[in-house]
Amino acid sequence: DDLIFRIRNWAILTSSGVIAFGVTKDSYVILTLNIFVISAFLFVELIYKSFHESGLGHSFYLETQIQAIIKNQDIDDNYQFGLGHAIKPPSPKAMWNILKNKFRWHIVAIYGLLVFATLFSMVLIKIFMG
Repeated sequence: DDLIFRIRNWAILTSSGVIAFGVTKDSYVILTLNIFVISAFLFVELIYKSFHESGLGHSFYLETQIQAIIKNQDIDDNYQFGLGHAIKPPSPKAMWNILKNKFRWHIVAIYGLLVFATLFSMVLIKIFMG
């Protein structure tokens, strides 16, 4: 989770700096480019989160195997030790599923607010700078 927070912090810091620079230069182009910067950070976070979700799924599976041993039940003979084989490569479908997940609403909210701040800055430039 630490890496996800670092990605978000860099997204907020970078996009805030681009917004400030774009507003001081009265530049719609710079502010429009900020939307691409935000999208790039979102993409990186979704890639990492897809790895994280795969690892969590494997950890849950491991817990069920341990519980079976504790309860003297049969365990899955196909279980493979280790995490490397459980991590799936990122895919557009996996990333889309993360975005749609109602328990991951904060991801959409954070990056949505950054896009909103960028668009709001464009409106402010139009109102105050003509």
